[in-house]
Amino acid sequence: MQDSSPLCDEESLGTYANLDKNMHQTHNKVMMAEAKASLSTPKKVGVKGKIIHSQGREIIANVLKFMKEEAGNNTPTIELSHYKERLLAATGISDSTYRSIVKEVGGIDAGGVTSFSSTGKKQSRPSPKSTLRTEEKQTIRTIVHNFYIHDRRRPTIRGGLATLSNV
Repeated sequence: MQDSSPLCDEESLGTYANLDKNMHQTHNKVMMAEAKASLSTPKKVGVKGKIIHSQGREIIANVLKFMKEEAGNNTPTIELSHYKERLLAATGISDSTYRSIVKEVGGIDAGGVTSFSSTGKKQSRPSPKSTLRTEEKQTIRTIVHNFYIHDRRRPTIRGGLATLSNV
């Protein structure tokens, strides 16, 4: 037998519409609560354990001094619209350093570079205490080898020098 009633009557459609409306309202309320929570929670500032070298500490000290000076006057020392001059005065860096940093930031923003570069200075390595020719190295290897294999004892400096004087 076939049922002559429709699959969805008007009353059911109204109930579904109200359910859908309530779901959207609940979703919107949750989204607003999450947005308020993210605004009210303080953002984490700085990175714990990150080393700041002396140059960075000096810049931070300069900025701190500049800001304390402004706070003492209750007015900006340099007009806010002159951000470049404010930055140079606060950090104590030169104009050429400012320009190179701005250029680097442009490269990072464009995606060509992933981070700031360092100065590129290479650390000089100390030269070895002495330089031996390959024949001399081979002689020392042979003496050490003979201590282990023929004499069946550990090599010592005194024993090695005695063997070298005999050679």
